[in-house]
Amino acid sequence: HLKIEDIPSDKPDSSMVDEPKEFKNSQKAFSKKIESFQAEQAQKKKSMFADLEKKLKEELEKLSPDEVAEFAIHFDQKDANAYHWALWGAAYTIHGGCSDDSFMDFRASLICLGKNIYEQALINPDSLADISFEDPDDSLLYEGYQYLSSEVYESKTGNELPPSKISFPNNPSGEEWNEKSEDDLKTICPI
Repeated sequence: HLKIEDIPSDKPDSSMVDEPKEFKNSQKAFSKKIESFQAEQAQKKKSMFADLEKKLKEELEKLSPDEVAEFAIHFDQKDANAYHWALWGAAYTIHGGCSDDSFMDFRASLICLGKNIYEQALINPDSLADISFEDPDDSLLYEGYQYLSSEVYESKTGNELPPSKISFPNNPSGEEWNEKSEDDLKTICPI
């Protein structure tokens, strides 16, 4: 039998000493792989929103100037309908804050996610909880959709898009909430 006192104390078992270091290194490598995967997924999502913008622009370019102007009116009406405190509360909750400009991007992105998601969100903003929002930067704050009609119209005609026929409200509809009151946000949008 090996006696404990016979084990040289100046030469520890290298495998035991190295194990914590190896474990730590493998954890770092694993963390880097996860970070790389997350960055890749975020880029895919950003690409998805950019691709959606590109496809929408391509479809608008197929239309006549009058049809582009009609699309702009349709888009503006949907934007005005979504100018609601409860939706702003959802945007604020999802993204950990939401300025006026960000809420404009939120509404435009919501419209571009399609009729079903848009209409469900108008009826019940909590329905947005079913959509994955891992990173606020790559979710419903994509800026660009709301400018496409103007860009396409101008490129087709050389003129600015005529002013919208939609009367956009001065203030959001619905019950106003206070961003400093968690109870207000939980009442309006308990996601």
